Amino acid sequence: DRCFKQIIGEIDRLTQLLSELVNFSRPERHNFKPNDLRETMQGVITLVEGIAKKQGITIKTDFAPHLPPVLYEPSLIKQAFLNLMTNAIEAMPSGGRVEISIALLPAAGCVRVTIKDTGSGIPPELLPKVMAPFFTTKEYGTGLGLAVTRQIIVEGHGGRLWLESRVKEGTTVYVELPIFFPRGGELAGLREADETEESASCPTA
Repeated sequence: DRCFKQIIGEIDRLTQLLSELVNFSRPERHNFKPNDLRETMQGVITLVEGIAKKQGITIKTDFAPHLPPVLYEPSLIKQAFLNLMTNAIEAMPSGGRVEISIALLPAAGCVRVTIKDTGSGIPPELLPKVMAPFFTTKEYGTGLGLAVTRQIIVEGHGGRLWLESRVKEGTTVYVELPIFFPRGGELAGLREADETEESASCPTA
């Protein structure tokens, strides 16, 4: 009985922690500002490139030269990408490569970020579970990294996040965030925004 109560108490504590993180990752949209996603991602790369180099990991980037701004809270998106980059680095303890690309998808009204590693990959039976809260394959992991990242991207910013992975070949993470349109105008030859719109509609996962 005592052990059972301790387990229930721990579950309640973790559930409360997730609830707080979810609330944190769902800010008021009127506080969002148009930002350059390339600058935010470059800031994340600067944070991790030291440890990546020590592990023999090469980081390669391919950023589209002309991208429209994206409406988001920089600290949250930076945290989301930091989580994804950390996962990629941890998947390659013996070295490897991370390829990061940022591209414009005009038809979808989105900017897509792709993070591809050459790590150990995720078994197909585990892939559907990796973004569930508290699920982790790491010995000391909390299982909150991908769950919170998805919360920030999908529910917090109206975007989309999904993964593809092959065992012993690596994992690719895709993130799409809606483009910001000035009210009553066009941007980079894309469709004209409605007067009430602040960002394009991006399909959610």
